[in-house]
Amino acid sequence: MNKFALIVESGEARSSDDAVLTEDGDKFLVIIEPEGWVEATSSRWDGNLKSSNGFPHDPKLFKSPEAATKFAKRWGGHPWWCNPNGNFEVIEVRPVFEQVQVGYDFAAMTEPTK
Repeated sequence: MNKFALIVESGEARSSDDAVLTEDGDKFLVIIEPEGWVEATSSRWDGNLKSSNGFPHDPKLFKSPEAATKFAKRWGGHPWWCNPNGNFEVIEVRPVFEQVQVGYDFAAMTEPTK
């Protein structure tokens, strides 16, 4: 079953020494914060799945576009340089699986030889 992810657009954010960290219009994908101490965090999003950033493995997923929209309208952003400006995009996503070998299991036992 497909889910929905959220891309938010940020306003400009500057560091304490006035360096621009986030330009107006930069986009961020809303992702799960791995330690769970905030509701969600974000990862810069360039929109290119083939780039070195790719699509993070841990997007915050929503069951419907309406749920994603509701979240986008109330979320204040995280970390502080992701400063949502009210523009956002809801995208439909589906899981991607890759089969990999992780080890071996017994397929058959043979009689010991003498």
